Amino acid sequence: MTINDKLKILNKHKNDLDKISFNELYSFIGELGLKNLCCINLSNEIEIFRAVPSEEQDFENIKRISYNPNPTKYSRANRIGFPMFYGAFPSEKKCDPVKLFGANCFEVIEILRNHPKELKQGKVNLTLGIWKVKAKIPAISLVFNDNLVKNSIDFLELQNSYRNSFNKYPDDIRIMEFFSEEFSKAEIQKNSDYKLSAAFSEFVIKNNPLDIEAIIYPSVRCGGEGFNIAMTPRYVKLFLKPDKVLTFDVYIENFKVAMDLIKESDIDELTGEINLIKSKDPNSNIGEIRIRKMLDLI
Repeated sequence: MTINDKLKILNKHKNDLDKISFNELYSFIGELGLKNLCCINLSNEIEIFRAVPSEEQDFENIKRISYNPNPTKYSRANRIGFPMFYGAFPSEKKCDPVKLFGANCFEVIEILRNHPKELKQGKVNLTLGIWKVKAKIPAISLVFNDNLVKNSIDFLELQNSYRNSFNKYPDDIRIMEFFSEEFSKAEIQKNSDYKLSAAFSEFVIKNNPLDIEAIIYPSVRCGGEGFNIAMTPRYVKLFLKPDKVLTFDVYIENFKVAMDLIKESDIDELTGEINLIKSKDPNSNIGEIRIRKMLDLI
């Protein structure tokens, strides 16, 4: 059976992932025979953002914003019971951080992510954690969607370098391209739609010879101008240092997003405790009326 035959089988399964178990997918991915991953050392000059719904309360510890230690649902890079930290970072230093955060909002707000046509307008409060990168992060890169990396010189060069370096291994290139498309999938109708990308993530994390425990992929919501990273709790401890926590009121109107900074806090390095207080930034706490007027002008 050729690699194309095997990928065709996976392609059929991904249309109804409820009919195949995670373990069957995991085993089949092992049979693909992937040998050469596309890897990168992520710069220690960037910051990583993670936004979560505030649940109408101020969180008191960074743990509430970090990874879920016991996930009960599939996500793009993890199965049930396999914790992963998810964050976002810009593809280039010139990337607008507001746009990146806006994209992150679409990732964490369920109705925006899965049913945006049902929402004409609304407001939600989000808590944003910001982590500094302590050292370059080794990561497996899934950046083979041309439309999503065309605006990022660094990742476009990485993609081309991988293809050129392993042109003697066309099967590996086909596999990486296939799963890059899976990680770029925007239409998520139900939780099991993540099952295939979750199985691939766990397989490559557990079976790569370099013991790399992080995966990066373009943000579909940000049109490739922002990237997402998924990493294990061990990698979080090794490479990330929590820096700040902010809360925002996020206003949505006909697919337009505007944010009002409300509170902020530093983080106690030893305990992870945070103490959110009203932001002293003169551009913060704009208020709903002014935000609505801004949205009308966009």
